Amino acid sequence: MKIKQIPAGDVIAQLKAGARVLVAKELNTLDDLQGAQVFLIAEQPAPAKEPVREPEKEPAEKRTAKRIDYAKVDQLHADGIPNKLIAKELGCSEWSIAQYIQKKRAKDVKGVTEGN
Repeated sequence: MKIKQIPAGDVIAQLKAGARVLVAKELNTLDDLQGAQVFLIAEQPAPAKEPVREPEKEPAEKRTAKRIDYAKVDQLHADGIPNKLIAKELGCSEWSIAQYIQKKRAKDVKGVTEGN
């Protein structure tokens, strides 16, 4: 490893450039820097940091569509049971029940208006 002496004034520029600098005197203040004998290791640059790799994600499990007993939805809805309780009973989301009922209503309305 080759070491080369540089003027104290060049130390800050070398540090900002990423160079590794060895100081032969303990520095307590900036005034100490002026009287220090400073050396630069020219042939050994600071090691580059390796990028941190995120762990690979496991593939998500494939979602399987739940089979909803729509006849039971119709029966419970006709009995006045709220969508939230119907969903809980059938093990699906309240949104799924609401969408089914909304589509069924739209289809029923469409069938009634076309029949007249």
